[in-house]
Formats: sequence, C-alpha cells, structure tokens
Amino acid sequence: MDKPKFNFLDGVIALLVVVMVVAGVYFVKGRGTTSTVTEKNAVAEIQVQFTRVDESIYQKFCEMADNGESVWAGVKERFEGKVSNVTIEKSKKLTSDIYTGKVVMAENPATNDVTVTVKADVVETDSAIVAGGTEIRVGEETAVRGKNAAGFGFVVGIKTVSE
Repeated sequence: MDKPKFNFLDGVIALLVVVMVVAGVYFVKGRGTTSTVTEKNAVAEIQVQFTRVDESIYQKFCEMADNGESVWAGVKERFEGKVSNVTIEKSKKLTSDIYTGKVVMAENPATNDVTVTVKADVVETDSAIVAGGTEIRVGEETAVRGKNAAGFGFVVGIKTVSE
C-alpha cells in the first residue's frame, strides 16, 4: 500500500483552517481589552412626578421636606434619601375643543401633578447613576415612601449636585 503524501496544497488548506479558527475565537471572545469604568460618589437630585393626585399628598410631602424626614425610593431594591423640594401644578390632559375642533391641553381642576425632589447618595458611572444597587433612569416608574405619605410615579429628572 502506498502512503498518502502530504503536499503543498494540503499545507495551505491546514493553514487556512487554523487562521479561520483563530479569527472565530477572536471575534467571539473580543479583543481582550478591558475597559476602565470610572465611578465616583455623588449626591443626586431625583425628581419623581405623581400625576392626578389630590392636594393632601402635596401637603404631606411638604411636611416631610420641612422636617427633613427620610424617604425610601424604588420598587424592589430601595434606597434612602431626603425630600428637598416639592412642587404642585394642576393636572393637564389632551382634549378636543368642541367649538373649534382642535386638540388642546386642558387643566383638570380636581387633580394635581406633584413633583417630589429626593436627594440621595449615588454612585455615578459612565453609563448609569446607581443608588442603593438600583440603576435610576428617567422615565421609569418608582415609588417614594415615607412615614406619612407614599406615592407611585415616574422619574422625570436626575441631576448630580456637588455639596
């Protein structure tokens, strides 16, 4: 029996297979570079808006701000903060004007939109603001609970401040 011979073309094919395996591992695993994430401790003012509530919620959160009481914010993983500011305005909604047929913003005199600003210690990274292990993002729903009042609303603003 004749031995199979290993010729030049077989060597080229073996080399191409090795290069393809190395390239596949490179693209799947990545370049192997580690990105450095900068973290710094900061204080953030987180604005949470409660829509269509009565004025008693506003009064209770104002008392909490005056007394410097602590509140817990978040749904599952909560973080502690203090109420620093509370604002109120009449609720508005889109409605059609029956006389002109146009869509307008109309005030609802029975309900209010209350915005509560909570000051909390956070860790600020390049991609997120984290308080108590929870990433805080504008637009997400969250709860704010205190001794005398609680509400469920949307985060409408986050601002880091220096003290």
